[in-house]
Amino acid sequence: MRLCVGALIVKQHCVLLGLRAAHKSFAGCWDIFGGSVECAESCGDALVRELREELCIVPEQWTFHSSHAHEDIELHLFRVEAWSGTPTISDTEHVEINWFPFHEAASLERLASMAYQEIFRALGN
Repeated sequence: MRLCVGALIVKQHCVLLGLRAAHKSFAGCWDIFGGSVECAESCGDALVRELREELCIVPEQWTFHSSHAHEDIELHLFRVEAWSGTPTISDTEHVEINWFPFHEAASLERLASMAYQEIFRALGN
């Protein structure tokens, strides 16, 4: 199993999602931010590194949300509500970022994982 982290970046009843680039897996789908945990790296360290690499932000406060297994991936999701910096695309993973109200995010047709629908709905409750 490949261990991965994902960030549910939340502000004012909205979640920040990125539109996956054409050359990446899940091309053209809206996705959360995150990636693989490297050897000898904690999930927290991976979360900080991934958000710095993908969005130029440094999370300052996060809480564990949930774990999900799919095929060969074990994904640990964290709710991030405080960070320094302004979210900006800083790599080639995504071509667009956007804040979505939870209910709107749950109803997007092109999500990288359909499991996100229930996760986004639960964030709104």
